Amino acid sequence: DNEFFFEGHEKASAPFRWHGEGSEREYQLKPRRPAKELYDTPAGKQPYVDFWYNNTWDPDHVYNGPVYGQFGERVDDLGNGTYSGCDFHHNGDLHNYFNAWEINVGKIYGSMDDLRLEHPRVADKYTAMTKALISSTDVDGFRVDTPMQVPL
Repeated sequence: DNEFFFEGHEKASAPFRWHGEGSEREYQLKPRRPAKELYDTPAGKQPYVDFWYNNTWDPDHVYNGPVYGQFGERVDDLGNGTYSGCDFHHNGDLHNYFNAWEINVGKIYGSMDDLRLEHPRVADKYTAMTKALISSTDVDGFRVDTPMQVPL
């Protein structure tokens, strides 16, 4: 048996659905045993879910403090995080989830530009950030939230 299950689906797989379908909320992860017992498992499994880092760019958000470039020069924060504007797709909104072009390059919900993961520089940075996340948090695993949009 798995250590965890999705609320309402203890004995079966939870059906697939898109994020935010109607009034439905995200599936809630539930432990099969009391939390005290979970933390004492050999793998030390602790559930942490839904940490997004690939498509949450907020163009209006900037860092509240000085920002410096790779050579130590002071620069303006353009709200791109460690990515530049050319690291994102700019091909309009995603309207049709069954259209192969739109699913790979469309802007999700009109505000989330997808990273251009097919570009080697962006893919390398994505890989480096993923490795840094794993080593700094000692996670046992994670899921890629939008596998149809990430070339694996």
